[in-house]
Amino acid sequence: MKRNLNQILILALLFQSSQVWAWGQRGHELVTLVASRLLQEDPRVDQSFAAACLDKEHLLAHLANTPDTVWRRGNGPNVQANRPTHFVDMEYLDVTEKRGLKKLPQTGKDLISSIRQQCKLNPKNCAEGSNAAEQLSRAGHAPLRIAQLTTIIEQSFRKLKIAKNKSEKLDHFHEAIVAMGLLSHFVGDLGNPLHTSSNYNGQLTGQSGIHSYFETFVVNEYPLDLSHRVFLHAQKQKPYKTRVTAKKRVNSYLDSAWALAWDSHKQLNKLLALDKKHSLVKEAKAMEKPQRKAAKSVGPAYKTFTVAQLATAADTLKELWVQAWLKAGKPSLAGLKSYHFPTEPDFVPVRYLEGVK
Repeated sequence: MKRNLNQILILALLFQSSQVWAWGQRGHELVTLVASRLLQEDPRVDQSFAAACLDKEHLLAHLANTPDTVWRRGNGPNVQANRPTHFVDMEYLDVTEKRGLKKLPQTGKDLISSIRQQCKLNPKNCAEGSNAAEQLSRAGHAPLRIAQLTTIIEQSFRKLKIAKNKSEKLDHFHEAIVAMGLLSHFVGDLGNPLHTSSNYNGQLTGQSGIHSYFETFVVNEYPLDLSHRVFLHAQKQKPYKTRVTAKKRVNSYLDSAWALAWDSHKQLNKLLALDKKHSLVKEAKAMEKPQRKAAKSVGPAYKTFTVAQLATAADTLKELWVQAWLKAGKPSLAGLKSYHFPTEPDFVPVRYLEGVK
């Protein structure tokens, strides 16, 4: 299990520079806006909820980038706690899709147990570390973060439903909207296959540098109709039901998050193959400068794949928003017009890892 010190330093540098980012700012914004538009067509949703989300869609899109912007400043404890919430490397877990979602880690304690069991069974896929914090930081825990934030949305809606006056209702409405925007970020992250694998930057397959190349440079080259294409794909294909949760029994927010992680992870080889076939000029080792074709020239080759992944994330996000609202008792949001626009929301503590050793 011991590795050369230089290899460890290389992986650490790659982790800090690449693994946190997913889709770039355009992608995260797009996932949010498409989810808001999909919500307008959901027959389970009443007009007050749909209208409120449409009115706040640009705030939601702004908030969706907060974990990659505001929460990354400096190097304090919140910055460190934030980093592993953006991904989960499935290879580091003692799990198989055939066991079903109930066998996937349900708590922070379950997660570290799964990581340590994998280290015993398959040392080559071990999330190394001298303690639980280091191992969890290496493996990531995005699904638990998604479940945490969706629960916060539900709780905010529950409080809104029983609030006695408009002022209280607005306070809880603002809480819900902030959590909804933040949730979009982490759902979007898991829509990117590179956020579900220890090969998050192609460094294990001679494709170092693919992370930012795909999620930012390729995506940024697409014309303005990208959002519409993603919306139409989600509208027609309904990927949350037909891909993410197909043949799976989903009973919780966490089940939905793990299902998204599994679905995305299964797409990783397709993405790596696209890179090798269309963009990679010369294979690169971990710290070598990759040689790839200009993103604009290969954009068309990635488009079908990119649209499908963004649409899957957007449809999953919409579903989580709706489920939180339904479970809260379908609170009416009528008359809750406001101009509240929090640009730098506070960091949400990672409570689900408390007490994990």
